[in-house]
Amino acid sequence: MTTKEKLEKLDILKPDLWKEDGRWLMAPLPWSFFGHWHRTDVVKRIMPELRNPRTIFSIDGFAFWNKETMLNIDRNIEKRYKENTLHEITRRMDNEGQKIFGQIKDELANNDEYIESNLDKIFAIYKEFVGLWMVSSVGNQITNVAKNINYAEDEADFFAKVHPHLRLTWIEDEVRTMVAIAKKFIESDKDPEIEKLISEYIEKFKWCRISKWVGEPIDRSYTQKRLEEEVKNCREGNHVVTHRTDEPNYELDGVVGLSVCSAYWRAQSAMLEMIMAHRMRGILNSIAEINGLEYSKIILLTPNELVEIIKNNKKIIKNKEPVLCRDRSFFSTATDDGEEIIIAKDDPEYELIENLYLKKADQTDARFELLRGIGASKGFVRGVVRIIESSRQFSEFKDGEILVAAETSPTFVPLMRASSAILTGRGGITSHAAIVSRELGKPCIIAIKDVTRILRTGDVVEVD
Repeated sequence: MTTKEKLEKLDILKPDLWKEDGRWLMAPLPWSFFGHWHRTDVVKRIMPELRNPRTIFSIDGFAFWNKETMLNIDRNIEKRYKENTLHEITRRMDNEGQKIFGQIKDELANNDEYIESNLDKIFAIYKEFVGLWMVSSVGNQITNVAKNINYAEDEADFFAKVHPHLRLTWIEDEVRTMVAIAKKFIESDKDPEIEKLISEYIEKFKWCRISKWVGEPIDRSYTQKRLEEEVKNCREGNHVVTHRTDEPNYELDGVVGLSVCSAYWRAQSAMLEMIMAHRMRGILNSIAEINGLEYSKIILLTPNELVEIIKNNKKIIKNKEPVLCRDRSFFSTATDDGEEIIIAKDDPEYELIENLYLKKADQTDARFELLRGIGASKGFVRGVVRIIESSRQFSEFKDGEILVAAETSPTFVPLMRASSAILTGRGGITSHAAIVSRELGKPCIIAIKDVTRILRTGDVVEVD
């Protein structure tokens, strides 16, 4: 079967069946995992009524969901709400998440030789976790469902019901840990225990600066800057104060419980991706060295390709050129039987897909229209836009700029603190941007359609 025939079988060449869901520039290795979500057993166990979910695909970083799959998820949530059985999804999500999370951490605790020999098994478990990650993203859809069933008057009303029950994640744990060190530093910067606490912080959160398999582990220099930041915040009374509960969320009201659970597992999924990328760094660097490449070129491989290369004792990439071509741009998805389809920008099929999904009309007039989304955190700001589509752009962000992204993740928090306002293209009331912006007191609007396409870095906008 040709590549075009495979695309036709997946209905990729029918743009009316797909909906864009924002943009995040990442390499084929992390992107390819997401294409397998619909095949995972965990999705079937958490949402058994979700019949024949379709894959997702990415082209030039833009992600596309199947509209029918999204609609079926909405219908499932509404149906279960009426039957008062939403707590069943919540309980399953918790149980599956805890089980798979533990399995992967146990596997990654082994030495490099074990990981290389069992990489196909480890990646298979990780794909299951990505399935959980994607299911937990239903939290972004629950807001619309809540309004459809008249559960909440608006987004603010819904958030007020959910926020008191949000669970403690690693994000709050990192802040609390550093705030505790900062307070001890303020009491006495000569306290010998501070050095011990800093070393423990580095070991505990060594992976937290990695995003989408890119970025370096934290070091003493980074930790010192974080400490200085929290010392300043503590002295000014400006550090983030979070209120979290360990209340079993399946005992809450069904809509609130599922929202809380979804928010928790999205955060934990992001953490596991960082831990996975951090643990694999040494192995991938060794493959890069053997092939005379940089790490950034090795993550142009797909998971299946990486497994095959490691099975070859010499770890040689036999044909580098097609892989390196993906550095410019690529299309990525997975078939129903697990085959990974990766198409580089130079391939004719790429242009075919690009013409269907990315060739857009002149937006000159649209750039000056009022853009609307969901108000996640109140406030009014006028400022300069900075579009962030990859962690590689983080260093370009300037204090006081308006952060614009497809969505935020935990690695965005330093930028969010420095921003004057936050705008995202996707997300619901329990999304990372919505929760963190409220706790930082930053104006934030989420789910603004095409915001990263319409706005440009340097634009001056008002956020109200």
